Amino acid sequence: MKKTIAIFLSILIILNLYNPIAKAETPIDLGETETMHQEAAGQSPDNLESIMENGTVTTNGENGADSKEVKMPTTWPDGITNVLKVVLLIFPMLANNIMSLIVYGNMDEVFTIQKLLANEYAIFDINFFKTTDENVNHAETINIIRQSVATWYVAVRNISAIGIAIVLIYIGIRMAISTVADVKAKYKKMLVFWFESIALLFLLHFFVLIALNIAGTINDLMINTMQNMNGSNIGIEEELIDNVAENVNRAEGAINTLIYLILYCMLVYYEMKFFIMYFYRVLRVGFYIVIAPLVCLTYPIDRLGDGRAQAFKNWFTEITMEIFLQSIHLGIYIVFIFSAGEIIRQAPFLGIIFLAALGNGEKIVRNIFKIKPKFAKGISETKLPKLG
Repeated sequence: MKKTIAIFLSILIILNLYNPIAKAETPIDLGETETMHQEAAGQSPDNLESIMENGTVTTNGENGADSKEVKMPTTWPDGITNVLKVVLLIFPMLANNIMSLIVYGNMDEVFTIQKLLANEYAIFDINFFKTTDENVNHAETINIIRQSVATWYVAVRNISAIGIAIVLIYIGIRMAISTVADVKAKYKKMLVFWFESIALLFLLHFFVLIALNIAGTINDLMINTMQNMNGSNIGIEEELIDNVAENVNRAEGAINTLIYLILYCMLVYYEMKFFIMYFYRVLRVGFYIVIAPLVCLTYPIDRLGDGRAQAFKNWFTEITMEIFLQSIHLGIYIVFIFSAGEIIRQAPFLGIIFLAALGNGEKIVRNIFKIKPKFAKGISETKLPKLG
């Protein structure tokens, strides 16, 4: 996929260099117009020359001479270009409308990555410890899901508490029947690990809550910075979508149309990747919260083997990465896309390049902090579902 994106961007830049994009002027509506062949019939040589040079014809009516615009007949290459334009725009426009319908409940507003990262879509909020305001879209569904997660968490915690009690009985029996000093020392160490697991069982959800609040505070600071930098109410990405979509419809010639079609399709492609990635992120965080007590149950046994709690370490790494993933994306987005808004307005294809670079920025942050989750998906690892 990386090679395909690189090829598309290379073709786009080359086409833009050799054929600069020219916006078509919106034709002035002068009422009913006729084609050149209709107007040419029965016209004087002066009128025919005016038609060829200016695309206008002078007619004599009741109110005197009147100048009318004539329409050039559409050539077959332009007709094919218009058909291809409609066909190629079907799927990205359909995908964009579906995403808007899911997050807004209507298709009047546009789904954007900026609004997603700025916590404007409650459906992607991973804070399962708070209830959603009733005025928010899909508030009832979101609250039902969060209540379900809380119910299952309590049920799994109770089961884990029973299991931990059984482990304590097992440790006590083995210590009582053991006559070898080394074996007794081993189970005494396991008893220490058991007390740690009890502490984790009743404190683990506080860690998740604290991590969510820290990530939320970081996100709010960056969102406030972004709002202070923005002089208008419309974000750069929304302007980019409007600009690309408008120019696709107004572009003259196959080359210009192709350039804008590639821009629009790639923009929707990355929006779909973020939509899918953050949708699965909500599901994964909810699942990690539910299974957290089971990690505590296996903690003393896991620690006794090699001194390391592998299950707890994996769980901790995965949920931490999922919680702070949005902060990483938001920071990179502000630096490379939002701050470069004026540049992107002048050269929209740079916005697509910056979106593609978000995945590399995320990998750099992971490598710096040595975070290597197995299941937490990044931008580059997120795949669009196959239709076939």
